[in-house]
Amino acid sequence: MGTARELPYGDAFPVTKEECVNHVSKRLNTGLRTLKASLAKKSIHIGGNAKGSLSDPKIGVFQSYYTKTVRGSNSSVDEMSQAIWRAYYHSTQQHHRCPEGVESWCWYQRDLANGIQEPVPGPRKQATFLNETVAEHVRGVYERLTDPALLSRCLKGKTQNANESLHSLIWLRCPKHLWAGYQRVYIACLLGVGEFNMGSIATQLFLNGVGCNLNERSYESGRRRDCKRVRKAEEAVKGVAKRRREKRKMPQQLERERLETSEGGGLYSSGAF
Repeated sequence: MGTARELPYGDAFPVTKEECVNHVSKRLNTGLRTLKASLAKKSIHIGGNAKGSLSDPKIGVFQSYYTKTVRGSNSSVDEMSQAIWRAYYHSTQQHHRCPEGVESWCWYQRDLANGIQEPVPGPRKQATFLNETVAEHVRGVYERLTDPALLSRCLKGKTQNANESLHSLIWLRCPKHLWAGYQRVYIACLLGVGEFNMGSIATQLFLNGVGCNLNERSYESGRRRDCKRVRKAEEAVKGVAKRRREKRKMPQQLERERLETSEGGGLYSSGAF
């Protein structure tokens, strides 16, 4: 029975699960927030705005660094794990583990490479500084998220962005918060998949097929919609747009946590990762 579950298509077609890098990096964010909230219930406060504490903006920076590290160090599990731990030790002022050279992302190693014999360490130069007590608590989250089995599923640097884009087209036609019958869901999936792959022409072919003959104005409207969709996609990948989304993300995350806390939820068990 166990073999059938592990190999649903038999030995000839083994299935290897790949992780979405974005979803894995969110686990770091969730893990640090959960850690902070659970310790606060025990009167151990590691959050706040004091030097070396685990503030909400700092958690966002850690998530961003984790994402970049996983995507940029995908030659082996060992290399990926070492790069993640370098970022962790950098936050604890252990800069001897950071990459060397004038192009290093570590300010300490850059200073050494530029001839400064005694660079002054301290939290003033970095936004990720953690004091010794906080760093010891945070270490457990990093240990879970550098598990070799997890990182091995991130080697290809895959994401589910394409899936989410397809889902948005389906939900646009059949909102998931409203009940709908089988026929409507079926048609919404057909139209969503068709537009995702072919653009507006798929919807036009569908309407022609059910007897709704379209005129030239309808075709022109579809072409304009396709151009707008491409333009929005190109705009979304620009650095300015990404930074704008990151600024919007933090208050949204805090609001979700507030609502979850008010409803008595929002915490995961320590083994949920």
